[in-house]
Amino acid sequence: MKQTDEQWLAAVRAGRPPAGFGHREHLRLAWLALQSTGALEAAEEVVSASIRAIATAHGTPQKYNQTVTSAWLRIIGHIRAARRPRSFEELLEGAPWLFDKRLLLHHYRSQTLASEAARSAYVAPDLIPIPA
Repeated sequence: MKQTDEQWLAAVRAGRPPAGFGHREHLRLAWLALQSTGALEAAEEVVSASIRAIATAHGTPQKYNQTVTSAWLRIIGHIRAARRPRSFEELLEGAPWLFDKRLLLHHYRSQTLASEAARSAYVAPDLIPIPA
């Protein structure tokens, strides 16, 4: 039986994603959090708490990076506002470059993303701003 977006989001928020949790699932989480909250700050809370819970459940809480999380949310939010996709699948079809995990390196130096400051709090891009 296929899970609804709400069921999937509830499982992820509890730190128990129903299947693997790779880049596509991170994007889906960002999409659903923005859809359900309607606001970037509220979505950041949902996504941050969810990813931290998953990382902790897998014994790797140190892998969490607030800047990476917030930057991807801002990118998804920008696409939602500019293109108004009706679904997550439509978002991906219209912006296939979202699958490029290295996209943030257009906006950040790798040293910036790897810094302790970026892991613990959002750091603004140091190369090219993310469109608002």
